Amino acid sequence: MKQLILTAFFCAMLFAAQAQEQRRFDGAIAVGINLGQIDGDNSGKYTHFGMHGAVQTSFTLGKNLNSPWRMIVELGVTEKGATKKSTNVKTNLLYVEIPIMASYSLFDNKVRIGAGVAPAILAKAKVTEAKMDDPEAAKGYKRMDWLPLCLDVSYFFLKNLGVNFRINASMLSIMDNPAKGTYRIFRSNKGVFNNYISFNLQYRF
Repeated sequence: MKQLILTAFFCAMLFAAQAQEQRRFDGAIAVGINLGQIDGDNSGKYTHFGMHGAVQTSFTLGKNLNSPWRMIVELGVTEKGATKKSTNVKTNLLYVEIPIMASYSLFDNKVRIGAGVAPAILAKAKVTEAKMDDPEAAKGYKRMDWLPLCLDVSYFFLKNLGVNFRINASMLSIMDNPAKGTYRIFRSNKGVFNNYISFNLQYRF
């Protein structure tokens, strides 16, 4: 996992260095909160509270330095999971995420709307029932969440300071249980999928 994180970070910095040479680079840091659930576990509602933090680089696409189209590469740490109050079961999943998005800028770069994929590496899983650890349940979660899709909107109310909203949903089941399904298809599939919304404060430099 460490090698993958370092490779992703190196690639992001390489893109940043190349873009900076052409004066089309910017970067940002973001911190905020997640409200999450796990689709397919019958918990419903965004009742799981988690933290989110990330660094990102972005650069314009094409030769036009004023192009509204940008590529965003991010490295972040985020807490996902679910809280089922009816059964006192709580699932905490800590992921290292690597979102890769294309974005479009509006209103003199004050607004950015992006979409892409956010592969995630599971760093830690913890499941508790009535505040008692259930290590066997925690072992069922896959090491990789390969195909979460994300939608992202950022609004900069100051030149360097803004707010960010993101929706993230897994397309592949996050548990090793093929009998329950693997792909998310029109919610008729019985797999288990991460799903969260994130609110962040973002500083751009």
